[in-house]
Amino acid sequence: MRIAVVSIHGCPEVRLGHRDTGGMNAVLLQTAIRLGDLGIKVDIFTRIHGCKSPREVILSRNVTVIHLASAASGSTKEEIYYASEKFIAEIDLYRMENNFTYDVVHIHYWLSASIGIGLSESWAIPLVAQFHTLADAKIKSMAEAVEPPLRNLVEKSTMRHADKVLAASNDEMAAIELIDRDVHAKLQLVPYGVDISVFHPVNSSVARSRLGLNGHPLIVYAGRIDPIKGIDLLLQSVACMKIRENAELIVIGGGDLEFDEYLRYLQDLSRELGISQRVHFVAAMDQEHLMYYFNAADVCVVPSRYESFGLVALEAMACGTPVIARKVGGLQSLVKHGMTGYLVPWHCPEPLANQLEVILENNLLREKMGYHAESWAKTWTWESTVEQLNNVYKELTSYSVQ
Repeated sequence: MRIAVVSIHGCPEVRLGHRDTGGMNAVLLQTAIRLGDLGIKVDIFTRIHGCKSPREVILSRNVTVIHLASAASGSTKEEIYYASEKFIAEIDLYRMENNFTYDVVHIHYWLSASIGIGLSESWAIPLVAQFHTLADAKIKSMAEAVEPPLRNLVEKSTMRHADKVLAASNDEMAAIELIDRDVHAKLQLVPYGVDISVFHPVNSSVARSRLGLNGHPLIVYAGRIDPIKGIDLLLQSVACMKIRENAELIVIGGGDLEFDEYLRYLQDLSRELGISQRVHFVAAMDQEHLMYYFNAADVCVVPSRYESFGLVALEAMACGTPVIARKVGGLQSLVKHGMTGYLVPWHCPEPLANQLEVILENNLLREKMGYHAESWAKTWTWESTVEQLNNVYKELTSYSVQ
């Protein structure tokens, strides 16, 4: 079996945590590698993301990343979408040059939709769609959210054309059905997992020593530096804390402060709140290094305005670290309130500050939550994700992998 994965907006090679890289990139990487291990050939078609990007990269056994040049790396989302016909032609040329026959087209994110639909129809093969986030859900969660007007139309059209639509959480399934009730018959829940060979417990003192951290209470955020991630709320919450006022916050994500306007805004906000001496902004890093930060932390916070899944919460819990998260989207399925951390329903600083104080002040509670968090996270595996994904492919193609 050979799968054409189209992910124009996300490449599995790119370091996680930058403005437009996050959970989707991790999903691409983790699922592709494991599908390849099953003997399934996976070709991932993505947009070139740098002048030095090679045409092809062998990611792992049976998995190849193909960088397409049909839209420049600095293109807007609208420009990328309207280049769909060029992408289709470039992908089809690659197929013909290599004499490949694909069994399924699997698209990720709305920008890949028109390309996937065109290839599916041209090649007469099934189409699997995975949105990761929906314009409708994003707009409802944040008043200042701005999305291209065509995005809603594209997502609705994709739901009609796809043979299978995948969702990572019950909340995402409900959001999809709100847009198109008729999609129910082809909608399938395929939750994500965590790689416990990377994210696992390490003694906190060892982790702090390795990172050169002091013994102060430590709060960690990791993820994209983007308004929808609610980092401003986290800063305000830290400033609101009445006890453990020596607690430090490490914000992990993004790249060069000089070139990131929102990152500069957050740094300015920390100064205005009078907490800049306790807030440290750290660039995005590889997962092996991130694991030590999770283990060094007393608590990980996911303050997002919306998350279709919330992979970072699972990764932190796998390290035995309690998680405080907003009660939104897929986070509601991941964080077990009062057992592995806390879910905060309100987008205001005081309730989040209160939960931070509770965890930081109570060592026994924190240890107990950490124990349950690790046990719970272990039940979410990428192997299970890929087994379900493989079953979707076989169902659509009546294909049996030997």
